[in-house]
Amino acid sequence: MTRKPIRDIVPNGGRSIRNIPLSSKRAYADEPQEEIRKEVLKSVREEFEYVAEERAGSGGKKYFIFGGAVAAAVLAILVISSVFHGATVTVTPRVSAVSIKDDVTAGKSSAAAGLSFQSKVIKQTGSVQLKALGEKQVNTQASGTIVIYNNYSAAAQRLVKNTRFETPEGLIYRISDSVTVPGKKGTTPGSIEAVVLADEAGDKYNVGLKDFTVPGFKGDPRYAAFTAKSKPSAPLQGGFSGTVKTVADADMVKAQSDIKTKATVELLKQAQAQVPEGSVFFAGANTIACAPLPQESVSSGEVLIKMECVLSAAFFDKQAISSYLAKTKVSGYKNEPIVIRSIENLSFVPKEGFDPTAESISFALSGDAIFEWLYDEAGFKQKLTGAKSSDVPSITQGFPTIEKVEVSIRPFWRKTFPGDVKSITVKKAL
Repeated sequence: MTRKPIRDIVPNGGRSIRNIPLSSKRAYADEPQEEIRKEVLKSVREEFEYVAEERAGSGGKKYFIFGGAVAAAVLAILVISSVFHGATVTVTPRVSAVSIKDDVTAGKSSAAAGLSFQSKVIKQTGSVQLKALGEKQVNTQASGTIVIYNNYSAAAQRLVKNTRFETPEGLIYRISDSVTVPGKKGTTPGSIEAVVLADEAGDKYNVGLKDFTVPGFKGDPRYAAFTAKSKPSAPLQGGFSGTVKTVADADMVKAQSDIKTKATVELLKQAQAQVPEGSVFFAGANTIACAPLPQESVSSGEVLIKMECVLSAAFFDKQAISSYLAKTKVSGYKNEPIVIRSIENLSFVPKEGFDPTAESISFALSGDAIFEWLYDEAGFKQKLTGAKSSDVPSITQGFPTIEKVEVSIRPFWRKTFPGDVKSITVKKAL
């Protein structure tokens, strides 16, 4: 018996499994995957119904079963090929491992040459309740640290002990020792720190952060050019006049130590939570200063010991500081975007006089660093979208900071990347 070749089932009307009508409103590569699946299922279901109607009762049952199997296979291939079309790209970026041991000076102004930084000041008030031993009369003057600026000339200016500084409200403070304020350099004022003491005892002088003028320069061009600001890490506090309860010296020392310890933990936690995105807060890149506040009576036998602690922190942009170090540490570096992996693990040691609220700070950085070149991941994925797998080498050439690329396209028989960028996953080789 001669075997007949298998042919397509062609019912009346010339329809066949091969010409299943599919939507042509847009290419499959551009349609959402769920819409593709629904469209294919709908078309195959309609064809099944049509063939069943044509062959019912006419001896075409075996053809219908065979046609259903073929259609199911076609459906499976279409669904897998379209719905599960995706790609995973593993990128190995260019890296360089070097050891760092550098002294660094950074400026607060973002326009300053070299490295810049941002400062952040956070305050925390703590208290401890103690047993009172008795009472005494206390008269103390508020004190703090100010920064004096010379924006008058390039010549230094000496200010003698007890030179007055005045707040906008008319409160007078005097410097405890003579100082010489450096002259300005270009448009940058010269500056120096000085401790000031309130003219009188009393809590009205506990004003925290203030701007000051030098009343002795009134009527002189220097009046507008010599100014001062409170230093955030040492605000004007401690003024009091009145009766206070006394406590044991040992209890006071322990209470103040406990307040500072607890406040330090909380302040550092807050600082970490406020680090700008893309920035680093090195351990040690901060100062914490605590000053006593006026006591508060809780009862006839107890008193509340209070302190205000102020944290001043320096934040650095990760890419900016990485690029700054790479210029002298990484061979062949040409100002490309770069970052040090786990940069926060580098050792940060402040230099003498370190103050994150100052115009400049000096410190030492050291440790083993892995510099990683960055690339435009979004742009890279866009270039891969719809491309052939054979095009990967030429596409990668347009991203010179990529060392190597490994590609896996799903399903395995597909030779092109998905037309939807969301179906392409990029991973970094570790």
